[in-house]
Amino acid sequence: MSSDWTAKDVLQNPQNAAETINACLTSASGKRDAASARIAELEAFIAELEAAAATETMEVDQALGRALHYPPNPDGQPGVCTGEHTSVTLAVEAANRIAKLEAIVERLCSLPVATAAVRRARRHLPMCSNMPDDDGVPENAIRIQAVLREAAEAAGEEL
Repeated sequence: MSSDWTAKDVLQNPQNAAETINACLTSASGKRDAASARIAELEAFIAELEAAAATETMEVDQALGRALHYPPNPDGQPGVCTGEHTSVTLAVEAANRIAKLEAIVERLCSLPVATAAVRRARRHLPMCSNMPDDDGVPENAIRIQAVLREAAEAAGEEL
């Protein structure tokens, strides 16, 4: 008997009413069980996605924190302490530092070259391909040293 019944069907065929109702209840129970199983599958999948997203976020935070020279975790846990920062705030800080360092590199590349080491480095820095080759200007060494100090400070390092 069909499980798609209405009250009209039961009234028109009262002798099969109990059978019709039982068939409908059995069908509804099966559908409920199938829906419950699917809900459990989806909840497990969501939990896996949330765990994967949390792990990935932590890995991104740690990579950015290390690149930005954040201190080690004080509690002995591996990695660095990023405090209240999020991936977004760490990425913004990294982007700002990159922009500042790129500007410094550009300034360095525009200075006349004072040493052979800088000339050699120029071959490995495509952004410095326009660096002039003025070897006879020793005062540029002082200017280069000052810009390098500024770059080191911007990177959180010491020369």
